[in-house]
Amino acid sequence: MGWVVDGNRSRAAGFLMYLLPMDDWFGAGGEVMTPPQAIPQPFVQEQIELPFVAEYPGRGHAIHMVHRGLMTSKTHGFSQHGVVIETKQQAWFGALFDIVGHKVQCSEFIAVDAAQMQAQVIVAVRNGLFAPPVSGNQPAGQDVIFLIEHHQRCKAEFARREGLLMHDGVHHDGCDYSTTSTLLAHRGPARLVQWLAEKTAGRRGMKENIMTCRTTPYDDQRPGTSGLRKPVSRFLEPNYLENFLQAIFNAAHEELQGKTLVLGGDGRFHNDVALGVCLRMAAANGVARVLLGQHGLLSTPAGSHLIRHHGAGGGILLTASHNPGGAHGDFGIKFNTSNGAPAPEALTEAIYGASRQLQEYRIYDAPIPDLGTLGQSAMGDMIIEIIDPVAAYADLLSRLIDFEAIAALFQSGFRMIFDAMHAVTGPYAREILENRLGAPAGTVINHIPLPDFGGGHPDPNPHNALELMHAMGIGNGAGRDSPHFGAASDGDGDRNMILGPATIVSPCDSLALLTAHAHLIPQFAAGVRGVGRSMPTSHAVDRVAQALGIPVYETATGWKYFCNLLDADLISLCGEESYGSGGNHIREKDGLWAVLCWLNILAATRLTLPQLLTRHWAQYGRDLFQRHDYEGLDSSAADGLMQHLRQRLASLPGSTWGALTIAKASEFRYRDPVDGSISTPQGIELHFQQGGRAVFRLSGTGTQGATLRLYVERPLSAQDALQTTDLTPWVEAAHQVADLAGHLGRTAADVVV
Repeated sequence: MGWVVDGNRSRAAGFLMYLLPMDDWFGAGGEVMTPPQAIPQPFVQEQIELPFVAEYPGRGHAIHMVHRGLMTSKTHGFSQHGVVIETKQQAWFGALFDIVGHKVQCSEFIAVDAAQMQAQVIVAVRNGLFAPPVSGNQPAGQDVIFLIEHHQRCKAEFARREGLLMHDGVHHDGCDYSTTSTLLAHRGPARLVQWLAEKTAGRRGMKENIMTCRTTPYDDQRPGTSGLRKPVSRFLEPNYLENFLQAIFNAAHEELQGKTLVLGGDGRFHNDVALGVCLRMAAANGVARVLLGQHGLLSTPAGSHLIRHHGAGGGILLTASHNPGGAHGDFGIKFNTSNGAPAPEALTEAIYGASRQLQEYRIYDAPIPDLGTLGQSAMGDMIIEIIDPVAAYADLLSRLIDFEAIAALFQSGFRMIFDAMHAVTGPYAREILENRLGAPAGTVINHIPLPDFGGGHPDPNPHNALELMHAMGIGNGAGRDSPHFGAASDGDGDRNMILGPATIVSPCDSLALLTAHAHLIPQFAAGVRGVGRSMPTSHAVDRVAQALGIPVYETATGWKYFCNLLDADLISLCGEESYGSGGNHIREKDGLWAVLCWLNILAATRLTLPQLLTRHWAQYGRDLFQRHDYEGLDSSAADGLMQHLRQRLASLPGSTWGALTIAKASEFRYRDPVDGSISTPQGIELHFQQGGRAVFRLSGTGTQGATLRLYVERPLSAQDALQTTDLTPWVEAAHQVADLAGHLGRTAADVVV
């Protein structure tokens, strides 16, 4: 008899596995048949609690079960070490039909004496050994454990060594082991190992361990600016994760078949579950080797470097970047190609197309290795190599940046603070700043990656990094003795914010200043060939490029649009207004790299950060810049506002709004100078006769409703650079032109940076 794993089963590790005998449950057309009347009720015994044990990767499903009233939790919280959930004794098998939305053969409770066997069951479930079916006729007076030979192929030898598996050779309940693959064990002579070996000898080939699981496509898996980002609750929907991963493996089949895959994530909630699923699906889809960051951690910049360094076919990075984490936050998946770059638009559209046609996904039936232990293991024909996620990246930066000069700066008494925001950059920053460069212990704060980022929002801007702002003498910290330099990075380590004492550096100014001083950084000793910026980013870097005689490439929003320019050696530096800067060493923006570039410049010039900015503006002039974010909007209202502007583009030039007159109105359309590909729509620009502009763009990184971003920019000459910071006329004109109040019902932004 064959076995089919229903594609809508729960993924909760260790406590719900649904086996459907093909001959009994599927009709000729493959439809699910009505379950037989003989399905047993959940085993309930008076005075005995029935524990469900859910290892940490399955806690999302455990929470869901509690919310549905099927379980109660006596731990009142969850930890990284596992959680015990106990069933309500009145929970009937029929209720499980409702929660999973399909018919299953057995409810598979773990029925044990909680007082005597709970500890052993916890160990067993954590190792993927137990998923018991229900039986109502267990031997009286016995502590009964049921073992299903399916999910982990009955690692019986391990179970025997752990003292978990015992069998007296008696076939209780009339079970036909040869057809049901169900084993009943209770206390008695340990004979099961030999019995199991005889039953399974020669049956475990690579192909037999690949399960083809039925599924139904979702219609909302189109990647945004950088990958697919959705609320965690969406990824917990049946097969939502598996579907998108299979779409990647289908669309990138040629890139990954027989190749190396780099894998890791930012440590946010659900990463651990997704890592296990991704490993098993990679093994089932022909990947030859997986390089996986220890504990599943890998920053986006480090992932890009590993792909390039090892000649990998690509990488899967489990991150929602700067979006919030935790059970009620966001989760995300992005695919990077063999050059280390985010998948280009043609590939993301192919992934989306594949996701809409899925009828099945493939997954390997095997246990997941210990992600905390460095070294190699095998899953079928695929090699899994767990590596130090920090070392190779730190070595790379040591070759690009003047580490000796920065170390000397720290030795001179220079003080800084780096806020890792409880995200993935923490281990990288501690190794590089404290261990290799000699910054005092404690320089890196919030350095331990947490699934919920410590309850904070890992977007490094003045609105979110309040602890760092206070330490640098900004806002509530005004007047305090602050360090000489402050910096922060985001959830996956690709963004950066730069601060000085009582000074916030605009990301647009940061790109301009890095370009102007690039000759001081070893990476650019041969010069800068060109610079790229996203369209909404201010023209500050354009002034520098003009003075240096190098070209500026204005691109659509999204780092992937810089990568063709980098590969073609047209640019050496690039950046965007959303706190992203990068160079030609990888194909992602790089938060910690940008921080080290700033330290390199400060070490070489021995100027303070405020002095450096003032000198820069005196030479090149200044562009005042703000971004106003309107979040959680009704999508139709946000689309209506953009359409309202789009329809009036021809009539807006010459119109006056407050103190400003529109000189030019257009919708940005990006044509890649390398491959000729065109990306549109990319935002609406309004240029004013008085100088400066306003840009309206819908964001591609939000997960709750729509996000409208309004960017305003005002150029100042070198003489006026320190005279004003007022952008009010530009903001007011933009509000009036777009009729924000009329379309959105509000004018105040949620975030202004």
